[in-house]
Amino acid sequence: MTELQNLPQKEQEIWNFLQSRTVVTRSDVTLNCTSPKRIVDQFLDHLIDGKKLTVIGRLGNTRLMTVQSPKQAQRVLEATKPEDQLALWTFIRSQDSFIRSDLFKIEGVSKIAALRFFKTLNEAGLIRSVGKAGTTPQYSILSDAELDQKEKTQRLSKEGRIWCAIRIARRFSPLDLQLSLGQGSDAISLQDIQRYCSMLARAGYLSVLRKARPDKYYAHYQLTNNSGPKPPLEKRVTVVIDTNEERIVYAPGGLL
Repeated sequence: MTELQNLPQKEQEIWNFLQSRTVVTRSDVTLNCTSPKRIVDQFLDHLIDGKKLTVIGRLGNTRLMTVQSPKQAQRVLEATKPEDQLALWTFIRSQDSFIRSDLFKIEGVSKIAALRFFKTLNEAGLIRSVGKAGTTPQYSILSDAELDQKEKTQRLSKEGRIWCAIRIARRFSPLDLQLSLGQGSDAISLQDIQRYCSMLARAGYLSVLRKARPDKYYAHYQLTNNSGPKPPLEKRVTVVIDTNEERIVYAPGGLL
């Protein structure tokens, strides 16, 4: 995290508050700091212009900002309640390594919230195993450099290469994608491309412009949800279904 030196007292108070939060809004800063709104706005604009404060999204007309790693902040944002998130995230960032039960000792945070938060970080790839304390697994947070490498590897996967070709073409058939991806030892089969396109269409990323006709022509698609450079992936999870109400009542990691 960036450190700022020799700030005036009011700006130092704002900076300290920004460092204590994973995600903030302008109103958060105004309510929790003693500086007038004019001073707060000027300093926040200065930080944004200097790339010390990053806008990572919006909630209605309200900008969500962070002075921490934008990638980490975006992934942590919806993990649990803001007050639990702050306590858990602050603790994890302060540790060289930790065990899962350490999270249960944080005051005011329930065990369920801690478990959900841990699971969310683990599934998002933000933490890694670093050995054991006796027989108990230990974990640490990934650095920004490690996150960058992880995302690069994902983009170079089979799904990542197809997704990249889709984002470039926007309107295409599976055969168009296969031709653009090229041949060779690492060529992707037409069947794999068709399966991935079908999954994306089911998930709402693609619209079908023309359905396939066997032995005549391939389906044609248009990209309708360009969510970013990382490829959407299909994962199978076990859920709990209430057969009385015919609805899913639980999914791992709060995926409902």
